[in-house]
Amino acid sequence: MFIKTIRYILYLILLSSLIISFPNQPKAAFDIGHLIQVVYRPDDAEVGIDLDELRNLNLSQKNHTIKGPGTTFDINRHFTSSHSWDNINMGIFSLEMDSNQEWFAYFITTKPTAPQPSGSSFYAFKSAFDAIMGYYREIDKSDGEREGLLVINPTHHSSYFVKMNSTTTPGQYAGLNFKCCLDGEANLEDFKTKTFIDLYLYKIHDLGRGKVELIQGDSTPYVAVLRVFSDGTTILNPYENDAVNLTLDLDGNGGVELSPPNKIYFQDTEISFDKGIDISLTAKPSAGWKFAGWGGSLMGLENPVLLNLDSYKTVTATFTEISPVQFNLDLTITGQGFIDIDPPG
Repeated sequence: MFIKTIRYILYLILLSSLIISFPNQPKAAFDIGHLIQVVYRPDDAEVGIDLDELRNLNLSQKNHTIKGPGTTFDINRHFTSSHSWDNINMGIFSLEMDSNQEWFAYFITTKPTAPQPSGSSFYAFKSAFDAIMGYYREIDKSDGEREGLLVINPTHHSSYFVKMNSTTTPGQYAGLNFKCCLDGEANLEDFKTKTFIDLYLYKIHDLGRGKVELIQGDSTPYVAVLRVFSDGTTILNPYENDAVNLTLDLDGNGGVELSPPNKIYFQDTEISFDKGIDISLTAKPSAGWKFAGWGGSLMGLENPVLLNLDSYKTVTATFTEISPVQFNLDLTITGQGFIDIDPPG
């Protein structure tokens, strides 16, 4: 008995030494502590991407390109029903347990304002995460894609779309039960007019007994910004001066051609550009309308006109309807008869 006890103790010591000797061995893809990106169209496909392990990421690092075991999504290769951005959404999330066995949930939203989490269903998030990752790991070994990227049917009972989402509360991240307005997913239709989308990564601490707290960043309620580009690249905390947005508002019937990108816009839109570039704006009124002038960051009637994007700009193009020109027609009738006017005056 004594010898067996000694052997057992030695076994535990050996096991502990192995764990200590290899503390940074990479985990399998799609596991606890991994930052997961999901891009899906409900009637087409769900693409799961393992961006990286959280322990490999310094969430305060600036302008870092995330390169984990997974690759990037490809709209042309991974979606079959359509190669447009219509009806494609994206979520990014994670579940982590630290060395003190404290649990944390991570997720993105489209807003830089703090969400209001409720801890009544934190367990539901953990349960959904476990179910999704278990299924993802199973598929990841056999689907023929690069490890860390997979494509599945979004209606499967263990998919992200089913477990973390619903038609009534899109992007609500299972049981986190936010009190209002989470907007926890990005609608990738924005890529029709933008080259990138900025998302805000929040961290929630499970305090137990139905209580949670929001872990804030150094000066923001979120712990990091994730900039996702239309080619699938993800940048952690991009430099703020890399790009600026132009908001274009249209009043009346007409459009504005922007160069670059050499495209005419007929609806209000917001477009991202490299900071400091000059763009040309050309107002193009519809038939029966005329260009009445610029407003916002531009003034006057010059058309086309150049605008320097040294900061965020808003431009309004106003179009007014052309009033028909009227003339008087004098008619004199000599003798018997009449004149039929069509259309009547």
